[in-house]
Amino acid sequence: MKQPKPSSPPTDGQAGSRVHLFVLGGIALGVVLRLLYILLVPTTPGVFDSVYYMRTSASIAAGLGYRIDGHLTNTWPIGYPAMLATIFMATGPSVLAAKLINIALAAMSMWFSYRIAVQIFRSRYVGLLTVLLMACYANQIAYSAEVMSESLFLCCSLASCYLMLAQGGSPWKLALAGVMCGVTTMVKPQFLFIPLALLVFEHMARPAPRPPLRILARSLGILALTIALIMVPWIVRNYRITGHVQLVSGNSGLTLFLSTSPVVTRGELDGMAVPREIMDTYGRMMNTNEYEADRWLRDQAIDAIKTQPIATAGRMLSQAWYLWKGDVDGIRLNEQNLDFAQLGFSRESYPTSTLRYALLGLKLAAACFYVLILLLAGMALVSAVRHGQWRDPLLWFGVFTALYYSAVAVVFHGESRYHLPAMPWLVMYSAAALAALTSGQARRIYARLSAGAAA
Repeated sequence: MKQPKPSSPPTDGQAGSRVHLFVLGGIALGVVLRLLYILLVPTTPGVFDSVYYMRTSASIAAGLGYRIDGHLTNTWPIGYPAMLATIFMATGPSVLAAKLINIALAAMSMWFSYRIAVQIFRSRYVGLLTVLLMACYANQIAYSAEVMSESLFLCCSLASCYLMLAQGGSPWKLALAGVMCGVTTMVKPQFLFIPLALLVFEHMARPAPRPPLRILARSLGILALTIALIMVPWIVRNYRITGHVQLVSGNSGLTLFLSTSPVVTRGELDGMAVPREIMDTYGRMMNTNEYEADRWLRDQAIDAIKTQPIATAGRMLSQAWYLWKGDVDGIRLNEQNLDFAQLGFSRESYPTSTLRYALLGLKLAAACFYVLILLLAGMALVSAVRHGQWRDPLLWFGVFTALYYSAVAVVFHGESRYHLPAMPWLVMYSAAALAALTSGQARRIYARLSAGAAA
């Protein structure tokens, strides 16, 4: 099974804008599926994150600042509430508006996935297959129905990576990419080191003779500076309200506690279950001093690491398992947040409803899709090694991304949704494997359709 070499020119002909018509068709399919989903599976913010985002976004839109329960906050990153607030200034606080924005973000994510796949695999055919897989990705479709930051983060992270790959050594283009990377970091701070790593991978992938290391150092400096320029105003704001330096958000103690504490267990649907007395104390402290509340949990986490190092290491490593064990968390979240008033029946009736069985079937399909993606991605990487393509560093950046988010989960607790930003890269590998498995006849049909699209 041989894939197009990443260093070779596009292997699908020079269809250009002709192929883009099919790509736009794939994106349109993804948009339609998501529109149908939010209509057929109505949800309302119910879990803490969703409620927090709605309330803080409404506060910003009303001109009151980033507040929760009347006081200034920085517990969660500002990126997603700021984006929602911008929309709410025009629409008012609206769950429907948030869902429609999710769909628009998903469409852009598919486009950026296509562009990145073409850049790495030098094949528009692989790019098109990537779009089709992303369009039908059930778990990501499910997140379109939720007021959660996942759709925005996925889009921003892909946009950042595309701009990084397209900068071509231009300082101005690199600075523009850095601005986008800074914005992405404001949505989820764990993204911070991804663009720096991608710049190193991109430098290593350049044909000999490579630019000297001082050029790489200069580029890293430009990138770091532009990211910092986006972050510094928010760091200053946080310092003014807490008296402490916090990069993006003030929940590192909470997330470290969830990963390390022996009193934290996995509850229903693999959610983190914390003893009520701890959450009550944490809640009371949050109402008076968010920084001290987070530090209180961080101190408990550090104490667990010091007193039970082996047991704590085991708990932390288990977070990687919870990160990757499944890919139906979006659908499960939908079930938790179903809007029964709109559905016309009660939660008590849900277990025997048609919708429940439909979502059960969707979860089964999503699980099979996830396993297929992992298997195909593995096949693509094995094929790359067998055919001598392993020397291209960019081919392995998706693997690095998956390992990086796994490492973050080990320290700051793992949930299935945290692997979502790594999935487009695995989808690209899967598309490359499918392209290699596609028969010559199918490729010829694709080529004729691409050529005919211009007629």
